[in-house]
Amino acid sequence: RARRNSRSLVGWRYPKVTGVLPVALEDATKIVQAFLLVLVTNRLSQGALLRLGYFLQGLGLFLTPYAPVFGILFVFSGLYSVGTGLANPTINSAASILAPPDRQGELFGLLQGARSIGFLLGPILGGILFDWHPEAPYALAGVIALLAAFIAPTVLQPQPEPALN
Repeated sequence: RARRNSRSLVGWRYPKVTGVLPVALEDATKIVQAFLLVLVTNRLSQGALLRLGYFLQGLGLFLTPYAPVFGILFVFSGLYSVGTGLANPTINSAASILAPPDRQGELFGLLQGARSIGFLLGPILGGILFDWHPEAPYALAGVIALLAAFIAPTVLQPQPEPALN
């Protein structure tokens, strides 16, 4: 007799054939983002937005495999989603402010290329890590995002003008 349910990484049971969960989580986190982002984006500096965004991403990623029930998984997914909503537009905004006008297109291309490489290599590395241990991809991604929370805002510091010789 075939089992209809299987245990997930997070400890709760779900039907094997469902594709509804990822879609429901994505739609719900977009709703959460829409309300929360409006509240904080106009009140914080770019450095604070980056710090908060990457911190929430890292926390959400790191905690995801430890969610004991769906409701908690929803909260962790919401943390990640709101963090992404704070960090990504802030990076683009900072790039437009920091780059000279004649190099903004170059910088935006570089940012988009880096994201594309991440979308290609991330799942490959995540799959390798998952085979090693199911919690490993979440832990590594969470730690990287938490490190970014402390490193990325330093990029927004004014850089000294190069001396002319």
